[in-house]
This record gives sequence, C-alpha cells and structure tokens, in this order.
Amino acid sequence: MAQNCRVVCGTGIASLQKRVDHRRYNGAALLGLKGIVIKSHGSADSYAFYHAIKRAYSAANANLLASIRTTMSHYGPAPAEAGLTNQDAHEH
Repeated sequence: MAQNCRVVCGTGIASLQKRVDHRRYNGAALLGLKGIVIKSHGSADSYAFYHAIKRAYSAANANLLASIRTTMSHYGPAPAEAGLTNQDAHEH
C-alpha cells in the first residue's frame, strides 16, 4: 500500500503516512518501578516491537530513571522514603 501511495500521491503523502503509523509509537514506559519497563501492545507486529525496543534503548541512554528521580525529588520524598506504605501513599 505504501508503495502504491508513493506512485500515485508522491513522497509527501508517503512521508505523512510513515509519521502517523501507530506502530512507530509502540511501547509505553511504566512508572513507579525501580527499572525501565516498556509495555508493548499485545497485537504488535515485529515492526512495532522493534520501535518498543528502540524506546527502551533511548530511555536507558537518556538516563530516564535518574531524570524522573531528580524531577520528583523537588516534590518531596518518595512514599517509601517517607515511611509510608502503598496504602498510605494512595490515601494522601
């Protein structure tokens, strides 16, 4: 389909089609964990899964965990550091 689009519509439409391909945005970071976890869609094909792996790699290279810790430290201690349980944290 993408090749047919290039022939009929030109490279502008094909470029737009590539940018809006949902498979390129597969994988979401799960927060609240002590490591990087990227959740992929269950129906992801190999192309989408490749992009989820790229997202994990980028997060690790960009020190995502350290960045989140630094940002969140401006808002006070983490519940565990403040002596709160998970239940206490949800009640505050």
